[in-house]
Amino acid sequence: MKLSSNKTYILPSLFGLGMIAVTFLVFIIAITFGHPFSYFITFFLVSIIVVCAFSTNSAITKLKTFHFHDTFLECDNEEMVYVSISNREFNGPMSVHAISDMSVSERITFITKNNSKLRFSLKSDHCGISKLSRLKIYTKYPLGIFKAWKYVDSNKKVIVYPKRVKGKNIQQEFNFRNGVDQESSYNIETKDEFLEHRKFRDTDSWKHIDWKAFARGRGLLTKNFSGQESSALTLEVDRNDDLTYLGVITDELFRCYSSSIETIFLVNGDVLSRGTNKNHLYKCLRALASLGAKSE
Repeated sequence: MKLSSNKTYILPSLFGLGMIAVTFLVFIIAITFGHPFSYFITFFLVSIIVVCAFSTNSAITKLKTFHFHDTFLECDNEEMVYVSISNREFNGPMSVHAISDMSVSERITFITKNNSKLRFSLKSDHCGISKLSRLKIYTKYPLGIFKAWKYVDSNKKVIVYPKRVKGKNIQQEFNFRNGVDQESSYNIETKDEFLEHRKFRDTDSWKHIDWKAFARGRGLLTKNFSGQESSALTLEVDRNDDLTYLGVITDELFRCYSSSIETIFLVNGDVLSRGTNKNHLYKCLRALASLGAKSE
């Protein structure tokens, strides 16, 4: 994205203030004693200060094109975020900093022709979807005498999904969530272990329908047992789920994604997405972020 405003700001750094003070002191000495060498040192220091002021301001002014992406963060976890810069917009290697209102620590990025990505870390303790806060991009290139900066706005989002809850059995959590009796975790006829629910299909046997779930108004759901083949794992959430259950679903979603296991993601009984790719993962994480914000 191009900057709507290219306004830059510049001030001396602490090192720069010290150098200006030394230059002023040398100038006073030169006037008082009229020593030619003092005039030369004064002229030399002033030249360095002026050149650095123009160089620092020019370096930050030339950075105009930034490429943002939607950022996915796990709640309460610090994540690294990258912003690409057009590598045609700077003259040479320089150190550039990026910080935002959500930043928890500052990262220094050394920009070159082969590395044109700013990096900074974000952290949030609340689930939800919000706009990426304004970034402050600044540099002290080349000698650190001056600090020049500008502000960059983005229209991209920060999606904060529930913190992953590991080590819990997803089927036990599902049974607890829906009030399913534990004795129903086995097929009475074959003693196969109950795995999950999924939407009823016309080819399914009626004897595998969960009639208790149907009586609760959840529609026709088929029970999958360990002796049955299932092409996809069904993960179901709704607006009344707490953060613990959403965290279990989040962990299972990532586990399936890393193992290339197809998942069917249901929200309030409707299929939101089905697949194994990253687009499917991100679509599900957006839904979990919204539900997590409601349950907090």
